[in-house]
Parts: sequence; structure tokens; C-alpha cells
Amino acid sequence: MPLVLVPGFTQTAASWDPVLAHLPPDLEVVAVDVPSGLGFVETAAAIGEREGRAGYAGYSMGGRLCLRFALDRPDLVRGLVLLSASPDGPGAPRSGSVTARGVVPPAAPGAPAPTSLWICSAVAPASTPSSS
Repeated sequence: MPLVLVPGFTQTAASWDPVLAHLPPDLEVVAVDVPSGLGFVETAAAIGEREGRAGYAGYSMGGRLCLRFALDRPDLVRGLVLLSASPDGPGAPRSGSVTARGVVPPAAPGAPAPTSLWICSAVAPASTPSSS
């Protein structure tokens, strides 16, 4: 399953370069530029429809775009990582409409953030409960 990395406001796909160096070499990763000239909801849809079924990780505004796409097209979102993103702004979901699963707590103040752990956890196959 590919992992799509979406940058924050005023950033480009190149902003993910330092993170790419810490991800497993066999992980299929695509860092994208955010399309311009569209509304918020349309931008989220454009990214997701172009990249298709994948895990999505977004920083700041990129995280908001990933969340919007996950809510609109959950069939295409296999995993979701939101880094320094909050569900506010245009097209934001209403309170209570998002369920967190597998949340990794943030690092202690001053400690490096375990970004690669968050991302690898999000794209790893989810375990399913066994039926009895």
C-alpha cells in the first residue's frame, strides 16, 4: 500500500525529504504538492482522487486536507496520520464525527517526534479480531 505525504501551507513535496530518509526503503511513498486554485474540499478531493487508495499523512494544512478526504472517501483511505493538524477551518468535520484508532502519544517536550513510528504504524496492516 502506498503512503501519500501531504505538506503544510506554503510548503512543497520537498518538505518531506528529511522524513523520507527515516522511512523503510521498501515502503512505497509519494510526496505530493498541494494543487492550487481550488477550494478546500475540492483540493482534498483532488489529492485523494489522483493518488487513490493509500495511507495518507499530512502536516498542518496537509493533515486537514487528509482528514477531509478520509471523511469524504473512507473507502480510499487505508491509514491516516495527522501531524500538527487540527480539524478546524473550511470544510472541517463537526465534533464527534471522527474516531481515533491506534493513536500514538506525542513525544515528551524537547524529545524528537517519532514521525517514522507514526507513519509506519498507520500503513501497517491493521490486526483484525478473530472470530470465535
